[in-house]
Amino acid sequence: MKLHNIIKALITVTISLCFIGISAQSLAESKPAPAAEAAKTAPAPPKQERVDVYMHKWLVMPNLSGRPVGDPNAQFVHKPTPGRVTVAIFLASWCETCQEQMEFIHRLEEKYNNLFTDFIYVFVSDLDADVAAFSEEFKIAGSRRIHGDIDLLKSFKLPPLPSIYVADRYGWIGNRYKISTAKEVEQLDQHLKLMTAF
Repeated sequence: MKLHNIIKALITVTISLCFIGISAQSLAESKPAPAAEAAKTAPAPPKQERVDVYMHKWLVMPNLSGRPVGDPNAQFVHKPTPGRVTVAIFLASWCETCQEQMEFIHRLEEKYNNLFTDFIYVFVSDLDADVAAFSEEFKIAGSRRIHGDIDLLKSFKLPPLPSIYVADRYGWIGNRYKISTAKEVEQLDQHLKLMTAF
């Protein structure tokens, strides 16, 4: 009789322990892991958006308008011409980097000037006399030199000096170069070679 009661008690305890184990496992599976729970409660990081207009859409080269160097009463306007590449060079006579890079820029102009390409020099914060001396030293033709006013500079996002903007034969800005190293000059050369190849 005693043995029977002991066996009965052992069976009851074993069954009870099994149920407790199953319940504990179910509870553990239904409870999210601490990392997952933290991820649900942590605020999502703000979505990063690019604000630079050059990343999002094609831009038409603005008209290059300004006062011609040496003529205070005239107005010069260059509109990108279909079928021709436009190269807008922003520089200043007082800019040392501009002076250093003019040899390369002049070489590129000689190479591409007869290949349906227009080179326009936009001088920033300069005096006529200084531009004239700079142009004579670096052989820049007078008809393609203008003073860039603030509206023109704003339309090009206030470019650093020297900067070169290239518009393709459809008038779209293809690229901008801040010419300060031989590598950038080489990239510009390759770009112009492709744009004038047909």
